[in-house]
Parts: sequence; structure tokens; C-alpha cells
Amino acid sequence: MTEQEFIFKYGKEPVWFKNIYKFRVTYVNESLGIECSGIVESRDDLSCEETVWDIFNLDYFKFSVKE
Repeated sequence: MTEQEFIFKYGKEPVWFKNIYKFRVTYVNESLGIECSGIVESRDDLSCEETVWDIFNLDYFKFSVKE
């Protein structure tokens, strides 16, 4: 699945904060089996719940899907 296909399929889906390493934040949606992350400029930017599209708009977006 390409990044564009991932965004088209999951862009509006909610994801929840999982962890932060330096300034890379990771969000997951266990029921959909997806994980996505991006870089925040400050920890004040963090929110418990986002959408995949919000994370995609961060720098250095990455995603994974559980098979």
C-alpha cells in the first residue's frame, strides 16, 4: 500500500497517542491495525486523539498496517 492509498483509505480515521521518542510521536488505532507517526515541533502540540490526516500533515510521516 502506498502512502497515498493509506491516506485515501484511513485519512478520516481516529488514532490515539501511543508514545513519543524525542519529537517523533506515534499514534495507533488497534481495531484497524494501523500505526502512524510524525514529527512535532513541541510537546505542546500533542493531543490524545487525532486523525490519520492530522498526523500525515506533520513532518516525516510514516505509517504501518498489521497484516
